[in-house]
Amino acid sequence: MQNGNESRVSDRRVDWLCLLFLLAVNTFYYRRILFLGEIPEGNDLQYQYFAWKNFFISSLKEGIFPFWNPYIFSGSPVIHE
Repeated sequence: MQNGNESRVSDRRVDWLCLLFLLAVNTFYYRRILFLGEIPEGNDLQYQYFAWKNFFISSLKEGIFPFWNPYIFSGSPVIHE
């Protein structure tokens, strides 16, 4: 039979191993983002960035520096804080 201290050490070791396993699984799953700096394809951020970039460049080509984007909600500043 184990005494109380040995049982707590064993429980703590199991907790750390479970935490390490979850960390390894998450690191493997997100490896392309964490280590290669890739953005996942097909997400809203990627498509929204394209729209913002297109609006900004087309405004500059017209000779207007866009401080305000009227196409987002009721309007939004282009360059935020």
